[in-house]
Amino acid sequence: MAVFVGNSLERNKGLRALLNRGVRCHWVPLTPPKSVSIVLDAPSLKELRSSLPALQEAVFDRAIPDLERKLKAGERYPTNRNITHNSITAPATFDVQVSAHCEVALISHLASRNIPTTVYIASALPACYACNLLVDTLEELEGFKTFQLGPYNGVIDCGWEFPSALPHADDVQKTMLRKLNDQLKEIMDRYQRAMKPYVEDEWGNLHARE
Repeated sequence: MAVFVGNSLERNKGLRALLNRGVRCHWVPLTPPKSVSIVLDAPSLKELRSSLPALQEAVFDRAIPDLERKLKAGERYPTNRNITHNSITAPATFDVQVSAHCEVALISHLASRNIPTTVYIASALPACYACNLLVDTLEELEGFKTFQLGPYNGVIDCGWEFPSALPHADDVQKTMLRKLNDQLKEIMDRYQRAMKPYVEDEWGNLHARE
């Protein structure tokens, strides 16, 4: 059995040839992308810190300029193509086109129908960070590997949409945030150790950062 997401059978001769050789195909339609506005101000940053304590030291005055620089580097960050920002408006508002990735659509389709599976999900491009995080979360909550993705190439897609149709979606989302916070804290700690390998105590003595 093969499962394809979001393609057109009529336009793909290769898939028709597979079906002619006896491969059974199930089509999972993708939901259309939608626009979401994200307002970045002091209250929203405070709310973000409540979900991700690793960002407690994030400085609001630096957040917007850092994001603007990242958005201008469109060729280096292709996932920014779905994000627009008007630097004139206040507070800063970022308009993001979000959509369900094909891996997520397939996982949600099978899980919401309670179809037992240990599917290996193959795709033309490596799965992004959030898709891998979702699969790791499902494995942690269920106690066994239900899905498996290919290698992760470091891409973080800002337009990734959480699959709210998943069973126990609230538990999945909370666990994903916890795992995200743990990984974010580990990355920030590693960065701080490299930049400032020593910390000063109250008597002025230097100690290696733990």
